[in-house]
Amino acid sequence: MKSFLFSCLFSIISLTSFSQAGIYRTYKDFLEDRVMEEYAEYVKTFHSFGNFTVTFLDKNGEEIKVKTEKYWGYRREDGLQFRIIDGGAPFCIVTRGKLNAYANFRTHLNEDGDLVFSYGSSYSPGFSRGDNGKLILLTKGKLKKEIKKIGSEEDLSLLKETGKYPSDLMVYIKEFNERYAAKRDQAKK
Repeated sequence: MKSFLFSCLFSIISLTSFSQAGIYRTYKDFLEDRVMEEYAEYVKTFHSFGNFTVTFLDKNGEEIKVKTEKYWGYRREDGLQFRIIDGGAPFCIVTRGKLNAYANFRTHLNEDGDLVFSYGSSYSPGFSRGDNGKLILLTKGKLKKEIKKIGSEEDLSLLKETGKYPSDLMVYIKEFNERYAAKRDQAKK
């Protein structure tokens, strides 16, 4: 069931098919899907004493190591996009909208194309207001506090019915974004 849910969530961020991995230098680059350097393939993310290095292969098969703290984010050739937060920690963007949901840097796609991440990481799932907002630890209480600021009574009621696990909360954020966008579009008419 969780794999299905993450598959649904991932469909939100994978509207465009990607063929190249690359680094986003700035938030503007991310919005324009403009990478400063394109690589043939993402290899791994290495973490040591709070420092992160992302390894890519260039078109000639040579490994290129990039320290993350200088950049806004990166994308992998499979379409997963990561935002660099808090001095270099990469977080996978699971869903985008009024609220963004993030999973840790160990997030990957399994052979069925479902999004899979580790709950056991010291870099727990989070959320932010929009793409460039402050990362907040993803808990039901913290999400409720944010929804009180930007949501409706209906949104709060639906959150009350939602489970407490990150996968439940990520589905809630995805559905919140859909309701928010529908209301915004209706108001434009």
